[in-house]
Amino acid sequence: MIRMTPKEFLETGLLEQYVMGLLDAEKASQVASYIKKHPSLVKTYNEMQETILNLAESHGIQPPAEMKAKVMQGIEPQKAISETTTSSSWMKYLPSIAAVLFGAISLISYNKINTLERKIQSEKIAYTTLSEDCENAKKEYESQNRIYAFYKDANTESVILSGNAKAPNFELVSRYNKNTSSLILDVTQSAKISDNKVLCLWGDKDGKMILIAKLDPSALGSMIPFDSKMESFNVTIEERKASIDHPDVSQLIASAAI
Repeated sequence: MIRMTPKEFLETGLLEQYVMGLLDAEKASQVASYIKKHPSLVKTYNEMQETILNLAESHGIQPPAEMKAKVMQGIEPQKAISETTTSSSWMKYLPSIAAVLFGAISLISYNKINTLERKIQSEKIAYTTLSEDCENAKKEYESQNRIYAFYKDANTESVILSGNAKAPNFELVSRYNKNTSSLILDVTQSAKISDNKVLCLWGDKDGKMILIAKLDPSALGSMIPFDSKMESFNVTIEERKASIDHPDVSQLIASAAI
């Protein structure tokens, strides 16, 4: 008894072997019973029979009229195939039939190879996608571990930068670690600025202001490197542009020593 889905059955090649009369009597009987239970397989079986008949006709073979009727009626017992292929009226056509069957089997094999290659390619793509997902998850895990270690480090300190009269509601919490030269920012209260403006965090080192980061969403909550020799953090409102070289000190809204 055959226990598989029609799709799995088609992938085994049993249907092709049955059509070609290549199965032993017991297996052929099982296949015939299985095909009858599935209308989609009956349709495929009939199409294969039609293909073989058309190939035979294209090679000058005139099959018996009863063969066409059997094909259109659906599944026939394996006995019918045996009787047809051994009939004396077909003996003289055996060389041509053999050539046709060889071509049909070759075509079926070629199609199966193409299907297998497509399946392998699909599996490769799925594997590549899964590998990329795993790599991204690994990076995210490592990043979270670094952040956790940062917060647990005894050398990590915090400073709050509160807004002045230009931005009275502004508040930035900066957690920094001079040993690892890294900091994490959290804007708890944002300043009201226009779309063409941006908040920037600067560090004061030897009297010179050095840009640490623009305070956009991508900078918040992630670890940012800074020079551990900086003496203060400062926030200014700047024109939104690709390159900002030095701060507009007239737009300073918050500052704190570190």
